[in-house]
Amino acid sequence: VRQSVSMEFLFQNLDRLQWNDDPKPLIEYLRSQPLTNDDLYKLKSTSYLPSENDNSNKDTTASQKDENGNVIIKLFKPNALHLPSAELRLFSDTARLLSWPSEEELSPKSANGKFLVR
Repeated sequence: VRQSVSMEFLFQNLDRLQWNDDPKPLIEYLRSQPLTNDDLYKLKSTSYLPSENDNSNKDTTASQKDENGNVIIKLFKPNALHLPSAELRLFSDTARLLSWPSEEELSPKSANGKFLVR
């Protein structure tokens, strides 16, 4: 029995994973893995994170749907998003914010924040 998913398998499917509005489990899983510089580069260049204020995710009539009729959430590369904060929410019409559970702290100094901004 394997204890983890191979990074190659994860990268092959990363852009197809649907994390709804909570990428925290994925980020914590990735933080727990021994990542190479190549892995980190792939993470930076792959769209796998949801935005909390992307209008295409909210308008289900205009959103793309899969073969089962489920809304496909648009995903973004890490550098296309900002860590959510009260200050940046003032610019929510121009600054895309990473979708993150509101009860959880995410800052540039938190472990998850450091992982996302490196």
